[in-house]
Amino acid sequence: MNYPQRQKNLMHALSEKNLDALVVTHRANILYLCGFSGSAGVLMARGPGWVLYTDGRYTETTRLSPVEVTPIVSSGDAIVGQSAQPPPPVTVSLGLEYKFTMFAKDSFIRVDDEYESRPKWAWAGQDPTTLQYDPANYVLPSTNFASARAGMNLGAWQVEAFVDNLTDSHTVTNYEWSINSQVPGTSRLERDFTFRPRTIGLTFIYRSK
Repeated sequence: MNYPQRQKNLMHALSEKNLDALVVTHRANILYLCGFSGSAGVLMARGPGWVLYTDGRYTETTRLSPVEVTPIVSSGDAIVGQSAQPPPPVTVSLGLEYKFTMFAKDSFIRVDDEYESRPKWAWAGQDPTTLQYDPANYVLPSTNFASARAGMNLGAWQVEAFVDNLTDSHTVTNYEWSINSQVPGTSRLERDFTFRPRTIGLTFIYRSK
């Protein structure tokens, strides 16, 4: 397949339309342009270069020893870090700010929102084909965290009022389980993590000349 020529043709078409970049998300189009046949990926064409973004997953099934039947991780399991949770495939941050004059003072209102989708791929602890599988593990839900603030400049002082966690969301963002003793009827402790409750406050900033 002549992938370099296909990429060159596309970059020429972008130049004719005065476009700086193109993001390709459809699997068939990514395969056509660069030959990547994985199940998840985003191809970006910008300037003279091409960048392929894909998720971090194991590509091989790994066992503790050659005689071990059940693997510790399976091909396709998500690679996790210290949080022990797969990263969200989609994160979107949005901020809107409106500046105006009130009582002859520069003022503003700002709203910020950050959305994280639920993980797409399971990690080994959620994969029933691995030794790390724990049936108590579950997939985290998507989260949405909003905040708002408004402020006014009063000479050398800037006064701001803020509200964090505007919707008072308590979605679980991570969790931990106590060790599974494997003893029937024995309970386990779950420790959940979430956002701080809705917080309202004032901020005073002094700028000396």
